[in-house]
Amino acid sequence: MTSFIDVVEHGPSDRRVQYKYRSVETWLKEKGGWKMVGSETLALYEDPPAIALDPKTLGEYVGTYEASPGMDMTFTRQGDRLLASVSGGSGTAQEAQARDILFSPGNGASPKVFQRNADGRITGFIYLRGNHSLTFKRKAA
Repeated sequence: MTSFIDVVEHGPSDRRVQYKYRSVETWLKEKGGWKMVGSETLALYEDPPAIALDPKTLGEYVGTYEASPGMDMTFTRQGDRLLASVSGGSGTAQEAQARDILFSPGNGASPKVFQRNADGRITGFIYLRGNHSLTFKRKAA
């Protein structure tokens, strides 16, 4: 078995974008030599650049949101940091990619996109997780 990182670059030389992939290959030695019997390549995602949000905006996210009975996520403030905890678990730091788009460091490919009503109040968010995204609605305080 072998594992390696592929780096692919696209775009003009002054604006190259790098994409990284981890490949794992399984080889079998037979009479005629080595034969690849399996290969898998997965994209390696990097977190987007984080931005700082003002304290008022951070405070707007504080609250509990529910996807289904027994499945909730609570956002709390700790100074100028925002933490998210799932169903009463320990809090995980949150970063902002943009206003209303938050992510957990190390998991930037799965952001939480907040939704607002016509008055500008947050009503919930969608936790983007590929084909398994979850919609959370804000619970009453």
